[in-house]
Amino acid sequence: MGKIKAAMTVCIALWLGWAPLWAQELECQIEIIGPKVQLTNKERIFSNLQKAMMNFVNGTKFTNDQFRTEEKVQVSMVFNIESMPSQTEFAGNLQLVTSRPVYGANYNTTLIRVFDKNIDFEFKEFEPLQFVPGTFTNNLTAILAYYAYLALGVDYDTFGSLGGTPWLTQALMIAEGAQGGGGTGWDPTAKGRDNRYWLVFQLMDERFKPLRNCLYQYHRLGFDTFTDNMEKGRAEVLSALELLGKVHQNQPNSYVLQVLMDAKRLEIISLFAKAEQGEKNKILELMERIDVANLNKYQTGLNS
Repeated sequence: MGKIKAAMTVCIALWLGWAPLWAQELECQIEIIGPKVQLTNKERIFSNLQKAMMNFVNGTKFTNDQFRTEEKVQVSMVFNIESMPSQTEFAGNLQLVTSRPVYGANYNTTLIRVFDKNIDFEFKEFEPLQFVPGTFTNNLTAILAYYAYLALGVDYDTFGSLGGTPWLTQALMIAEGAQGGGGTGWDPTAKGRDNRYWLVFQLMDERFKPLRNCLYQYHRLGFDTFTDNMEKGRAEVLSALELLGKVHQNQPNSYVLQVLMDAKRLEIISLFAKAEQGEKNKILELMERIDVANLNKYQTGLNS
């Protein structure tokens, strides 16, 4: 892999339409939808918003590492704008999915799947999107930079044990700095603990270290070795998933565990559908504890 893991504080001032020559880390697709919004110029506004977002995320160098094209972290963002109090104010939700290639295979594995129900920001057409780490500029760039660092942090965790710490630290700094900016989704006192603040806080919490160790073992020692030895790699995946039992024991029904299981559920079922019955039984026993609401999906998928 061409990625050189390094910690670096990045200062960004990205102007709309400008892209640097460095090899950026993210390949992000962004879609803006708003079926409930009734504006005569909605399509133009959404198009300019999408371009600004894409240029910001894909044109920013978030780390000091070099990524080959095939190594880039794949990110998909779908912003559903539910209301626009004015032509510059947006409110709605976001569906985000990140993935990375599996070594030696023509397959991308999903890393996280997030439904963020608290999206609100201001955007004025043709004004630059600016972001400086440590300084809250506006909610839009805070949201985009937060998810960029989160995607990188999780991706780096899959290549080295706790390797994403520098980037998750950046995401946590954004979440803390944005709390006074007036936007929703950053509040550490929010009921349910299912917002942006708690997602990255839990990833950085010592009690959730087994989950991050699971990310490394599951992907680097498991999936990345499938072309050499599928059975051994699958055993590593099972061992990695068993670490999640510790997370559930420490913090039952945590948001970060839910995000991970939403990303991995179908992949786990597909992988272990071909396994020996003993491995299937272990998966079912584990999911009865950590993903019980979806247990019937495992039972059906593993026994079909």
